Amino acid sequence: MTSRERLTAAVSGERPDRIPWAPELNHYFIRKQFRKQGIDPKSFPNLYLAGNRLVGADMLMGISGVTPHYLATSYPYNDGRIRREVYRKDNREEIRIETPSGVLKQISVTDPVAQTTYVSEHLLKGPEDFKPYLEALESLTFAPDEAAVARQLEVIGEAGIPSLTTPETPIMSFIMYLMGIQETLYCVMDYPDECCEVFDRMHEKYKEFYRALASITVPVVRPFEDTSSSLTSPAMYARYALPYLKEYAAICHEQGKRFIPHMCGTLKDMLPVLRRADLDGGEALTPPPTGDAPAPLIRNLVGSEFVIIGGIDPTRFVVESHRIPDLAREALDSMRGDSRFILGHEEVPPDAPLEAVLEIPKLLENRRY
Repeated sequence: MTSRERLTAAVSGERPDRIPWAPELNHYFIRKQFRKQGIDPKSFPNLYLAGNRLVGADMLMGISGVTPHYLATSYPYNDGRIRREVYRKDNREEIRIETPSGVLKQISVTDPVAQTTYVSEHLLKGPEDFKPYLEALESLTFAPDEAAVARQLEVIGEAGIPSLTTPETPIMSFIMYLMGIQETLYCVMDYPDECCEVFDRMHEKYKEFYRALASITVPVVRPFEDTSSSLTSPAMYARYALPYLKEYAAICHEQGKRFIPHMCGTLKDMLPVLRRADLDGGEALTPPPTGDAPAPLIRNLVGSEFVIIGGIDPTRFVVESHRIPDLAREALDSMRGDSRFILGHEEVPPDAPLEAVLEIPKLLENRRY
């Protein structure tokens, strides 16, 4: 089987020729490995595809099927009174959005050592920013980008399958992008009615994004939900995320697509909630020590139809790289015979030794169910 056929079979619950391996790869890790070989990473038309080929993975590649992006920092806006300006200097970027009801500002900083970008000032500071934010968000019109999807499908070929990147639930948008975890949790507790209203209006707009996927013939939808009991309690997640997840899943199912969110946190206490969300699976599901949900536990608590993409804690590639073959073997043995299990994990860290990563395709080469 090709990687595309293998992943397609596993996602559908059919038994492929062997257990697929669909890792995420940190882009800095990929660039670092090619530079070590004297290869300019910019020489590849698609660096992520080249990285997956380098490590022998069955690639799951996120692509966008809709424009513009679903966050209000994107544009063009339909309301001519809304203006977006971007100021860049050195390693600092400021986004400024002016609306009839107020001005929003976000500041991001790129760390040259860590090779990552983080938000130092979030777009939303409190309920006073909800109205201008919604003015910008609700002024977006989402449209399918079939030409871009066709180009991506041609690039991916037989190397794997694409997944459509879609909005996460509104509370996770707040935590990850718009307000940050601390201010979001305080805001939800101090201003529950205002938060419910903004979440509901965001959700209605996000559903427009999901519905715009109807003409896109890609079988998997994968929002980066990042579900974790370290971010919200199960009770809070059930109240503020579960109803929205169910509606996104229903839209995907109406379109004949599988809804498999990225959920990379501590999930053990979340699994009873997730079982009620009508999900088709979860990706980057993480066992201990970083996470707390080994694949067999997920199978027992979520059911036999749920596609599990997980089984390895990616930090082990750095802190216990010599144990990767044993850890992968343990994960595979624990799920022996399970046709809806795909070995996977969050990003391979930048400092992971390539030799440790390459142990996995070696192990899978002759591995059968």
